[in-house]
Amino acid sequence: MANTKSQKKKYKAKKGNKTIKDSDAQIIGERIELLLDKFDGKIDPDIFWQDAKDPKSPTHGYFEWNIKKAAIKQWRQTARNLISAVADITLLDKKQIEVRSFFNVEDNGQKYYVSRVTVMENINYRVQLVNKLISILENASVLLRLLRKEL
Repeated sequence: MANTKSQKKKYKAKKGNKTIKDSDAQIIGERIELLLDKFDGKIDPDIFWQDAKDPKSPTHGYFEWNIKKAAIKQWRQTARNLISAVADITLLDKKQIEVRSFFNVEDNGQKYYVSRVTVMENINYRVQLVNKLISILENASVLLRLLRKEL
C-alpha cells in the first residue's frame, strides 16, 4: 500500500508514548513532511521548533512560548519527543503494521531527523539505525536477565 502524492499519509501516535494522541500525530507528521521537503529531507529540532514559533504553524500550540518558563533546551527536547512519537501504517508480509516514521541520524557531524524511507535508501543511515537497535536489544537483554533473576 504505497503512498502517492495524491494520497494523504496516515500518522498515528507511537505506542507507549505519553506526548501525543493520534490526532496530534497526524498534524505533526504532516508538518514534519513539509519541513523535510523544504530542507532537503533533513530537519533538526531547531528547524522544527523555529517553524512552530510562527503562530500560524499547526504545531505552535505544542510548545511553551513564555521565555521565562521555557528555554531553547526544552524546545529542542519537545521537538525530539514529538518527532519520535509519530508512526505510520505500512505493509509488511501482507499485514498492516505501525512503524516509527522519523529517525535521528548523524551526517557530517550534525544530527538530523529523516524519514524511514530516507533511512532505507541510505546505507550509512541504515547502519546507524542497526547499530542503535543492536545496542537497545543488548541493553534490553541485560535488563531482562536482571529482571528474571529477581523473579
